[in-house]
Amino acid sequence: MKILLEDTIPFGTDYLNSVGEIETYAWQSLVPEMLRDVDILALRSTTKVTPELLTSASKLKFVTTATAGTNHLDKTHLDSVGIMHSSAAGCNAVAVAEYVLSVLLHAQKAQKLDFESLGELRQNPFEALGAKFGVAPAPQDDTQPARAAS
Repeated sequence: MKILLEDTIPFGTDYLNSVGEIETYAWQSLVPEMLRDVDILALRSTTKVTPELLTSASKLKFVTTATAGTNHLDKTHLDSVGIMHSSAAGCNAVAVAEYVLSVLLHAQKAQKLDFESLGELRQNPFEALGAKFGVAPAPQDDTQPARAAS
């Protein structure tokens, strides 16, 4: 199995080495002829996957992006020609939560936020920081067992 890997993916060769034969390409240099004998294309958002790019990709079975977003993939076209695709959606969820928590703690330390007032706000704790945006409700995950309150 031949895998074409964008060279900007950290440790990509190490990670995919056991899956198949790895060939790398320099970011933003991919042309249709490079996809001629490729089974898997692994890239980042710097590479746009379009019908024009895939004109020589007769063996391509799978396109994966090492990014959360997919606006660089023409998913409609990939679906129409039977090429599976995936993204790294959700891979940064823990880091985002840690960042938000650190901002809240920093705001409290700078006396710009009173944690006791957060319970009173209930719907949007970020209003205490003067934020002008809404907060989406937490996603429901039915795959995790319910935890007993401690």
